[in-house]
Amino acid sequence: MKASMEMGRTPSLLGNAIFRGRASSYRMRTFEDCIIFIFDVEKCLKRLDVESQDLIARIALQEYTYEETAKLTGQSERGVGRKYALALDCLTSLLIDAEILDLSIL
Repeated sequence: MKASMEMGRTPSLLGNAIFRGRASSYRMRTFEDCIIFIFDVEKCLKRLDVESQDLIARIALQEYTYEETAKLTGQSERGVGRKYALALDCLTSLLIDAEILDLSIL
């Protein structure tokens, strides 16, 4: 999120998106590194289904609670929690495959 704001791009999972993890193996030293990182993460987010993108946008980026998200989407709280966990697992897998997230540093 910080990197996108520094670049002048506001994150939005329904359009151009970013999701910044704390365990990045990227070393952002220049503006170009920041741009490459943002686009790499956007590619991963675009590979998620629309429902997963929506849940990550609401809960992770917009800081809605599971209860609020459930009301907005017409789902149960338990269903939102389960689908959100699956969405994060899928996103994590995509980030690892793209070598954006490196679990060996954890």
